[in-house]
Amino acid sequence: MLAGSLISKGIVNASDCQDAGLTGDGSANTCGMEKAYLQVIEWQNQFDPDIITAAIENEIPAQVIKRLFAQESQFWPQALLSPRAYGIGSVTSQGVEPLFMWYESVYQNTCIEYYAQPCALPYYSLPYTEQQELRGYFISRNIHAYCETCPYGIDLEKTRKSIDLFAKLIVANCSQVDLILDNHGFPPQEIPYEDLWRLTLANYTVGAGCVINGVTTMDLSSGFTWSSFVNTLDSGCYVDIYLNNITR
Repeated sequence: MLAGSLISKGIVNASDCQDAGLTGDGSANTCGMEKAYLQVIEWQNQFDPDIITAAIENEIPAQVIKRLFAQESQFWPQALLSPRAYGIGSVTSQGVEPLFMWYESVYQNTCIEYYAQPCALPYYSLPYTEQQELRGYFISRNIHAYCETCPYGIDLEKTRKSIDLFAKLIVANCSQVDLILDNHGFPPQEIPYEDLWRLTLANYTVGAGCVINGVTTMDLSSGFTWSSFVNTLDSGCYVDIYLNNITR
C-alpha cells in the first residue's frame, strides 16, 4: 500500500508498468513495488530519529513503535478510514482515551487549549459529549495528519510530532493492561514480558473491553497463558494475525 501511495502521488514513476504499477485497490503490483522499492525504504525510515527519541524518552522498544506504524498505516496517514482512524498509528477517537486517563498533563493541556482553562473533573467524570469534543479537538490538533494543502496531502511535521504522543499512548495502554490484570488476579509481574506486550497491543487495537472479557472468562486456576487468553476471545476481538505482523 505504501508503494501504491508513492506511485499515485507521483513520487515514484511507474508509467511503464502494467496499469501504471497499481492494482484495483490502490496498492502496487509487482512491477510497481520494484519501481518504488528504494523510495519505500526512504519514506518509512525518515521517521526513525523521531521514533528512537520517543522510544528513549518513554522507555519502550523502538521496534514496537515502528512495527505498529507499519501495521497500522504503512507510514502513510490516510485521509479517511473506515472505521474512522487517524494519524500514522491509525488511532480511533475512543482509542485516544487511555492517553487522557493516564497522562494528566496531556488531558489538562487539551482542556486549556479547548476551554481556555483546566478541567475541574477528571476525564472519566466528564459528560460523554464533552469527552467526545475533547478527543476530537485533540486528534485534529495533534494526530490527524491529512492536509489538502500539504505536499502529498500529508502534514509531515504534525506526523513527526505525533510520534511521541503515540509512544505515550502505547505506554498508557500498557498501564491499562496492568490494571486489568491486577484487578482480575493476575499480577503483571508474574506474566511473561512478551505476553504483556501482546496484551498491550491487543488493548491498543481492539480495546479494553475485549481484553477485560478475555481475562474475565479465563480459567484462573491455570494461570495466564497467551493461548488460553486468545481462546476466550470472540471473532470481533481476534488479534493473532495483527499481532503476528508486529511481533514476528
